Amino acid sequence: DRAAMSAGAVLAAILGGLAFGLGLVPSDPTARIEVTRGPSYEAAAVVEGEVGTSGTYTLVVDREGRSGRSRSQQGGAFSLSSPIETLSISRVGVSHGDVLRMELVVEWADGSTDTDTFSETVE
Repeated sequence: DRAAMSAGAVLAAILGGLAFGLGLVPSDPTARIEVTRGPSYEAAAVVEGEVGTSGTYTLVVDREGRSGRSRSQQGGAFSLSSPIETLSISRVGVSHGDVLRMELVVEWADGSTDTDTFSETVE
């Protein structure tokens, strides 16, 4: 129903504007890696910005240790449908002494780029 879609769009605009006005959403879009540690490490590619902000991203996770090397690469195009979104999650099993390197590169539609990196030796 057209009225319901319009009401939903208005509500989304109001909530997005409210979040933006309260400082809950950065004025410029941002990108970061959120890392969860455990028997495996989890790297989440997280972006924040106004709804409709778009771009492309690449998340690379490298592990090197006694058992060898591994590399995971994920990426693609996105358009934010909410102010904060997780674009992808990469999990990697780790052992004591493994070295992890992660890099997230986001190229926004306006041509600007954000890069976040993470590096750690597993204890």
